[in-house]
Amino acid sequence: YKLEGDIQRLIDQSVQKYESKFESALNELDRKGNRSIYISLLLSLFGILFSIIVFLILRRALIRPIDNILETVDLFIRTGKGEATVFNRDELGMMAESFNRFSMNLRETIQDLRQEVKGRKAVEKDLLKLKDILSSIVDSMPSVLIGVNGDQMVAQWNQAAVRETGIEKTDALGKSVVD
Repeated sequence: YKLEGDIQRLIDQSVQKYESKFESALNELDRKGNRSIYISLLLSLFGILFSIIVFLILRRALIRPIDNILETVDLFIRTGKGEATVFNRDELGMMAESFNRFSMNLRETIQDLRQEVKGRKAVEKDLLKLKDILSSIVDSMPSVLIGVNGDQMVAQWNQAAVRETGIEKTDALGKSVVD
């Protein structure tokens, strides 16, 4: 992770910088013998080390779980798979558990929808076959058959209607029955 590497590099640089300052301050103290400056520098160094330790603890407690959730979300977006690791039972752990439940429900919903689409495609295929059969029957009837929908538009026009009226099926369909 880039963030952890950057943080570690900053920590190393800070420690090296303060080590050299501490070393030169100690040398100065040895020459002057000023104990209060020595104690002040020592306390400053401990303060810096304490801050670094607290930072590392916070990084472990906050950044690692957040990185894990972000990586899992990215994996889920790309592949539809992935489960966040729950590190603790805190807010971040609850967020990871919530994401895991959400992703599981979403996968189940997608699977259900795929089954529904598959079933509907099969029904659509059967309906198209039935439509073709019924169209063949209607077209082969010796009587004129003109079907009209609720808007009084021609919805069916068989071959007998073409022979009797001289109007082609493509010209009649969708036109008003009054025309």
